[in-house]
Amino acid sequence: MSSSVTSPVKRAFSSVREAVTDFLAHDPMTLAASIAFYSALSFAPIIVLSLWAAAQLAPGSEARLIDQLGVLLGSQVRETATVVIEHADRSRLFSLDLVGLIGLGALLVSASTAFAQLQTAINAIWGVEARPTNALWSWIRRRLLSFGMIAVIGFLLMVTLVLSTAVALILSRDSTLWTVTNELVTLAVFTVAFAALFRFVPDARIGRRFALAGGALTALLFEGGKWALGRYLATTTTADAYGAANSLMLLLVWVYYSSLIVLIGAAATRYLAEAFGRGPRSLEHAEKVEEQAVSRPTPRQRRRTARSTR
Repeated sequence: MSSSVTSPVKRAFSSVREAVTDFLAHDPMTLAASIAFYSALSFAPIIVLSLWAAAQLAPGSEARLIDQLGVLLGSQVRETATVVIEHADRSRLFSLDLVGLIGLGALLVSASTAFAQLQTAINAIWGVEARPTNALWSWIRRRLLSFGMIAVIGFLLMVTLVLSTAVALILSRDSTLWTVTNELVTLAVFTVAFAALFRFVPDARIGRRFALAGGALTALLFEGGKWALGRYLATTTTADAYGAANSLMLLLVWVYYSSLIVLIGAAATRYLAEAFGRGPRSLEHAEKVEEQAVSRPTPRQRRRTARSTR
């Protein structure tokens, strides 16, 4: 009985250990830095488009949506988003004339770069890449997925706003129960978001249950990291040295460490799938990468080898 119980536990710990090893072997610091750089370029377009899409469903709720963004991602992101929206209100981003349409197109392309880089990073962690012969289709697919993720962000903002409002109607905002419930709602939203990210964004597919498990694990890590990073940024004065660029530096630091958390979650999701089911399967336009420098047998392969040698 004890061996049947401890075996899955050992397999889980083995998967986590290998996930950490593989994570370090793929140079995650560079991957996270590239995501942070492209996110800094894409942040304003993403915020403007996401809030605009959400505001179409609930006109006049922009301020509440920004507050909800702070609940989800932290006060640093909320402050930067507020500055972005204040300047975006003075432009003609969504007018129907030629200038407005060109500006909207530029926003869409700019906003897609961060998600495209995130897809590239997860592909690297999962050991897949688009075939060179399908480079054009892969580029188009990345952009379409990025546009979809922008719409999802707006939708999730609306969902969390509606759920938080509903909870506030039932419970007092000053009560501990309201705080716990709000955190659980946020955790559930992030679980769904990360599960969708791991399920649909990379050029590979994993089972739904592994995507959901990886999403839940990443959501827990993300919430813990958001709290710890928020406490650190609230007490440090390092960013003050950058003067007017203070908000940008805080955003870069936040995105950098958040990207590391997402990449850890991606590595853990891959190895959980390989340990308890089937690992990521490359799509038709992609292929597995030969990882000679970091390749190692999966837990399932080791068990098969052990049985064959008995």
